[in-house]
Amino acid sequence: MTEQQKQRHQALSVIIPVFNCEDLLERCVDSVLNQNINLDVILVDDGSNDSSGELCDRLAFSNHNVRSFHKENQGVSSARNFGLDRALGEFVTFVDSDDFVPESSFRRLLSPLLENPDIGISCCQYCTIPEGDNPCCEMDTSNGASGLFYSPQEAMESCLDDGPIGFTVYAKAFRTSLFNGAKRVRFPHGKLMEEAAVLPVLFNRSSIVCLSDYIGYVYCKRRDSYTTKALSTECYAVYETFQDYMRVLPELYPSLDLIHLKNWHTKNAMYLYRTALYEKEEHIIPLDVFQRVKSEFFKIYPKALLSRNLGLRNRMLLVDTATRFFLVRKRILKRFT
Repeated sequence: MTEQQKQRHQALSVIIPVFNCEDLLERCVDSVLNQNINLDVILVDDGSNDSSGELCDRLAFSNHNVRSFHKENQGVSSARNFGLDRALGEFVTFVDSDDFVPESSFRRLLSPLLENPDIGISCCQYCTIPEGDNPCCEMDTSNGASGLFYSPQEAMESCLDDGPIGFTVYAKAFRTSLFNGAKRVRFPHGKLMEEAAVLPVLFNRSSIVCLSDYIGYVYCKRRDSYTTKALSTECYAVYETFQDYMRVLPELYPSLDLIHLKNWHTKNAMYLYRTALYEKEEHIIPLDVFQRVKSEFFKIYPKALLSRNLGLRNRMLLVDTATRFFLVRKRILKRFT
């Protein structure tokens, strides 16, 4: 192992999948390099057809701790796995190429991992800004929890309950060893909600998950992202994830009350159906997608409505959705505005 490799071994490996983001990539990498800690930055050009690949090479040439790789386009999961296979750092995090990290975020993110060997995952808060906005969102630390410690099951429950530990691999630092071992953890290729597929196993391999309250990551919501596009067959990933979780979670967390999972499924099915109803009025959703989303909602509706575990507010939303009354309100408001 060379001296440079030895230094990287003690570093935080930062895996950045890159695809057609020539306008934002430099801002992202600059924010990472501005962290002033020992870094192993891995740029994975996933078959870009703009100048992103050339920019990756230039950034690697001018920064000794940046490495540039190129591969055929196979999606973000493949790019992250490619980076994991080449990560040299003791710790690893993920940054999307159109996002950025505030100054000193990584130092704060690594601190719990360096202080306590039982902590396998360190999490922070993140904020969202619209595409085109520039830094920075205000570093507001009044929300969230400070220095909270979760068991693996509590971390999983937090995700399912829309708690402060979210279904993301950004705004988190992991011990690289969690991804390796006799049975490696890698992101599933060609599948949406790929982060939700790996997090249950990663939580399970970590004795403690730590959550801090500072904003350490800025997510830029692009106009053409999955979350802003009209519904398509891609939204079926929610239903597939639920089925996978019904099989996997009892094996990983035998004492987990599946009501957390069922409530998560109910809220997502309801959200998708409300979105589908809006989009049907705008004539932008394919009929087969609308019918599938509607069918999935009414499968869970009767039991969910009677469930006291769901909470009164969500049960009222269920009725509002099933009756489509929210669309009536929208039409009335539109008439008087």
